[in-house]
Amino acid sequence: YETPGFWPSAGAFLAGSATQSCVMQGQSIIASPAMKKMKKLNETIDTVQIQKHLKEAMEKSGMAQKGVKFVDYTGTPPVKLHDVVQAEVKKLTESLSDVSKPFGKKVKEWGNFVKNFKDKIMLTMIKNGDNAGFVPKSNSVHINVEKLGTSGFHEIGHAINYNSSKFWKTMQKMRVPMMKVAAFLPLVALFKRKKAEGEEPKGRFDIVTTFIKENVGKLTSLAFVPIILEELKASARGNKLAKELCSPELHKKVVKSNRYGALTYVAMGVFAGVAAFAANKVRDAIAKPEEIRYAA
Repeated sequence: YETPGFWPSAGAFLAGSATQSCVMQGQSIIASPAMKKMKKLNETIDTVQIQKHLKEAMEKSGMAQKGVKFVDYTGTPPVKLHDVVQAEVKKLTESLSDVSKPFGKKVKEWGNFVKNFKDKIMLTMIKNGDNAGFVPKSNSVHINVEKLGTSGFHEIGHAINYNSSKFWKTMQKMRVPMMKVAAFLPLVALFKRKKAEGEEPKGRFDIVTTFIKENVGKLTSLAFVPIILEELKASARGNKLAKELCSPELHKKVVKSNRYGALTYVAMGVFAGVAAFAANKVRDAIAKPEEIRYAA
């Protein structure tokens, strides 16, 4: 057999990456409608009432006593994400173009920008009522109760996981590493060429990378399992609190809202696996070992 050269392999890598990105966009087919339904549920809920129940949930769960902060952005004027991105990029560009600043300081500022940019975007979404979150670093729940109050019980569930259970705290801490694993696995598959028929792996590294390549779809989806389990546990704890504190009607809305939220994480895991599988298949279709036939 003859292995593909650099350029066919590079082209196959790019085509596979493009395929992965396109397939991952399919997640929004589920995530976007789910978020809209969650916000729709909150339109019929009394903000003052649910604020009261969430305060009671903080006390009953023991999270207030453990120092968990509950930050409510109700009444915050909405801000366009585009404006936030534009403002942050403008500040960075002006800073980097300052000729009086040493190169080392500019590199540090770029690093800080990359590190903090995602957090600023997420905070803007939370203030706008397009998301909610528990932040382990500051041990705090952040939410716009007026627009997404039903999610407050779920976020308090995250706080309980983090503050009351070593196991679930560990599972929660696995979120970022497993996200990185899920991003890394498809890269291995895209860089790794397909084995020719009858070709055996040579050495431990080759064995491991070959295994990843041949099972990349399943492994990528499996990386999301700890994340999904911790999300489901947070919902279960939030639903329990809502049942104890809220009216039956409001409790049903909280449960329904949490189901929509869980669906987005399940969709993320499924689409990530399918995207990795498709990317690998496209890569191999473009650049794979070709059998050499000799004339008799």
